[in-house]
Amino acid sequence: MAGKFDKMAWDIIHGMPAPSMPQHKGLEMSGRPKDFAELEALVSGGEDFRIAFPMFLDEFYCFKTPDFFAVEPSGFFDMQTRAWLAGVTEYLCHRFKLPVPEWTEKPEYFLPEFWKKTDDSAEPEFRRRNVGYNPRHLIRL
Repeated sequence: MAGKFDKMAWDIIHGMPAPSMPQHKGLEMSGRPKDFAELEALVSGGEDFRIAFPMFLDEFYCFKTPDFFAVEPSGFFDMQTRAWLAGVTEYLCHRFKLPVPEWTEKPEYFLPEFWKKTDDSAEPEFRRRNVGYNPRHLIRL
């Protein structure tokens, strides 16, 4: 049953029209991060990652453009989070038929030991990085 609802949710996200003013994205315009540098700025400024990352997803789902992933996550984020963000990037690029940035293949985005972020099974973009994560948690409506 979850697969059916996941598909419905992803279909809704895919079908959302992009705004007519694409230059109106990011912290300065919408208050939501448009890339990992702005995500870092929010978190380093005191915002909880569990609030800031969904804001990033909301902004991405609004515009669905590859520039959201042009800036790779910096060393500000711990090793596990950086591997997970690379998996998120690769997964969303595949899902939205966007080019996957080359930085996602750097060795630093692959963990030497398995790390389980959620109790769910993982998709290949996460498994190959040794990250246990189910991208259904990326669904935002």
